Amino acid sequence: MMKKIIVIVPYFGQLPSFYYMWEKSVLYNNTINFVLITDDLNVSSKENLQIIHMLFDDYKKRIQDKFLFEINLNKPYKLCDLKPAIGYCFPEIIEGYDFWGYCDLDLTFGDIRKFITNEVLNRYEKIFVTAHFSLYKNEEKMIKLFMDAGDFPEYNYEEAFSDKYSCYFDEFRGMELKCLRNNIEVYSCKETSDYNPSKACFFNRNKQQVILVWDKGNLYEMNKEGVLKELLYAHYQKRKMDVNNLEYDRIYIVPGKISGNFSQNNSLFDFKSGYDKGYTYKFKIKKVRKAILTYGIVGLYKRYKRCAKIEALKKKLTQ
Repeated sequence: MMKKIIVIVPYFGQLPSFYYMWEKSVLYNNTINFVLITDDLNVSSKENLQIIHMLFDDYKKRIQDKFLFEINLNKPYKLCDLKPAIGYCFPEIIEGYDFWGYCDLDLTFGDIRKFITNEVLNRYEKIFVTAHFSLYKNEEKMIKLFMDAGDFPEYNYEEAFSDKYSCYFDEFRGMELKCLRNNIEVYSCKETSDYNPSKACFFNRNKQQVILVWDKGNLYEMNKEGVLKELLYAHYQKRKMDVNNLEYDRIYIVPGKISGNFSQNNSLFDFKSGYDKGYTYKFKIKKVRKAILTYGIVGLYKRYKRCAKIEALKKKLTQ
């Protein structure tokens, strides 16, 4: 019997343009249920995608009611740190499923079941470290794993949930360490792509420039020689995307654009997120400037120092 999976996505504010490509790829994965919790009234439930309309303040209250300490959820971006608690905070949504999880909207799925098979789900309690797509076995140990306490420099949930800044608790500075300490083997595969947003083009694991081809529910990475590699998903984070003509069965995804109908005058490999030569440097400078304005020089230094200690701890735990 196929194991039942549900993926929950909280998103507040106007949904981004690439939402509709995410939705299209979700609907083709019709053996997996998705729930989008949002205050955007322009979307409605379809097939295996359930829309729960909720105000951000109501969502915040729902989370707060589960904890005795005050959580800091003043901005939607802080939702990332709280992702590992979704199963705990919404038990009625995950009831009856074998696995529950979460994902981001700035990605496109291929055929999920082709890669995350029943054999994989029978062996692993957690699927993927990354927070843009993660699944947990629906059992008390995994639902409450985010509460498992570790020593500094690891982030624990009370600190992460009450800190007004992002702690990356959902990934490498919290949940990954909890899995390592508790000998929880995490599934990973190479048939996923997470494109570096500081690069104007998409580059695969072999540093080849690629584009994405979505074809009736299957997703492929294609290099300039036309060689295809099938993917579970691709994550094109922190990029503005012009989205149109999604009624086609075959959709092309390139930096800055998603469409089923491109002009024949343009090579798909000519598209970039930024066209000037200084794109990468400008991106990194902007990122550093934003970090300094957010944390200050001293605060930024402390964060980087703690991050280095976390990496050392991770190395120790994996030896």
